[in-house]
Amino acid sequence: MAYKVIVTTQLVDENGNPVTENKVIEKDVPDFDTFDEGARRNFKETFSTLEKPAVNLMKDVSETVVSSYMETLGEKKKQKETGSGSSSSNPKPDSSSAT
Repeated sequence: MAYKVIVTTQLVDENGNPVTENKVIEKDVPDFDTFDEGARRNFKETFSTLEKPAVNLMKDVSETVVSSYMETLGEKKKQKETGSGSSSSNPKPDSSSAT
């Protein structure tokens, strides 16, 4: 039996309001009994079954956060350029555009 490490990422503004959708990242790790049993035979190899997924999880989290940020930034820039963004979706009014 294996356990899953589940991490949910989401960008939020300073008020805690979501700016991006939730992204869920999952990695399998050994359960406690499997880890303990394997560690008695070969600790280094068994520890690797925990460490590698943890390292990969952090890599995936970083990539997901950066990707979500850049995608959201691109969408917001596109909305500004086309004028299709509503003022309610932008919490800070753009004072540089006087019409």
